[in-house]
Amino acid sequence: MLTQETLKELVHYNPDTGLMTWRTSTSHRFAGNEVGSEFTSKSGKKYRHVMIKNHMYLVHRLAFLYMVGRFPPNHIDHISGDGTNNRWDNIRNVSRTGNSRNRRMNHNNSSGCAGVTWYPRYSKWLARIGFKGKKITLGYFEDLQEAISVRKNAEVEIGFHPNHVALDHCSFL
Repeated sequence: MLTQETLKELVHYNPDTGLMTWRTSTSHRFAGNEVGSEFTSKSGKKYRHVMIKNHMYLVHRLAFLYMVGRFPPNHIDHISGDGTNNRWDNIRNVSRTGNSRNRRMNHNNSSGCAGVTWYPRYSKWLARIGFKGKKITLGYFEDLQEAISVRKNAEVEIGFHPNHVALDHCSFL
């Protein structure tokens, strides 16, 4: 298992910029170059990863190890939603639920706002929210803005991250 001490011998991490660079050169890397390479996850989000001592690591998890002295026990949430922005003030250790509360809207969303979809069976807008592993129906609405308002109020009540709750998160506003 990689330790903070070993990591600090291999790399330098700048918490203000989020940039992690190699301290020394080898036949495969050069001192001063950025650690790792960018990849796109199955969900379409971009991250950086790197191979160290025959083990693949996500750079944001290494930043946590570098700063705290241990790997994060849970998930790392990029507050800005940018998986390549590894500034220390942009990453936080959260539960899976906490991480999902800062998710971006799905690409196939029909309303322009997360948790609000057109329900053809009733010819109304359906507002739902996930909480403690369950989908909660908030109601069916003829007016899209009313459905969005109900959903946004539920996000605040449940404690979603402000990035998710922001009214300008809805594409039509």
